[in-house]
Amino acid sequence: MLRNKKCSKIPYIYLIVNYAKVLGEMMIHQNMINFFKGFKDNAHPMAILTGVVGALSAFEHINIDLTDPISREYVALKLIAKMPTLAAFSFRTAMGLPIVYPKKEYNYI
Repeated sequence: MLRNKKCSKIPYIYLIVNYAKVLGEMMIHQNMINFFKGFKDNAHPMAILTGVVGALSAFEHINIDLTDPISREYVALKLIAKMPTLAAFSFRTAMGLPIVYPKKEYNYI
């Protein structure tokens, strides 16, 4: 559970707003698909995921002010939003299956 210094729990509306932001950031750049194709079919999914997360900085380069907590939260939110998609793509790549894009209208929770 998320905690805040001022109150014991973050209001529910804050979580809903952030969830909406997560859904908007779950897609990855089209050129990342070519990066997945570079792995062997029998590679471990975690090894693929590690390589892809490391490569995200090349595809998702934005100027961020590291001293600004709001900017850091935004970048963290983008990474968290992309993780289920990247994990699914990594698994499908490791199994030799074609990559299928997620659909925003489906409820993944």
